[in-house]
Amino acid sequence: MRSRADRPAAPDPAAPAVVAAHAASKGRYGSRKIKASLERSGVTVSRRRVCRIMRENGLVSAYGRKRFKVHPGAVNEADVPNVVARGFGGRAPRTHICSDLLALI
Repeated sequence: MRSRADRPAAPDPAAPAVVAAHAASKGRYGSRKIKASLERSGVTVSRRRVCRIMRENGLVSAYGRKRFKVHPGAVNEADVPNVVARGFGGRAPRTHICSDLLALI
């Protein structure tokens, strides 16, 4: 075995398809989406094999940063009347009933 010369590994036949799918997605697709796009085009390849080919060719998927989503609408727009009107001075029992606002809506 030591006297045998090491043969270079044969290139993977799926490598050009993976590189082309990554280039077609403008570098956005990762291994899962590349696998799905190759399956749609008729090439059967495992996700781990796609990962290995991407690693060997230095391909990395592009991903953006998570951004804050603005939710429209202001606070306290509920049409619930203000019955208490901050009059907490009531001494008689059961004159002021307090509850969760979400339970009233």
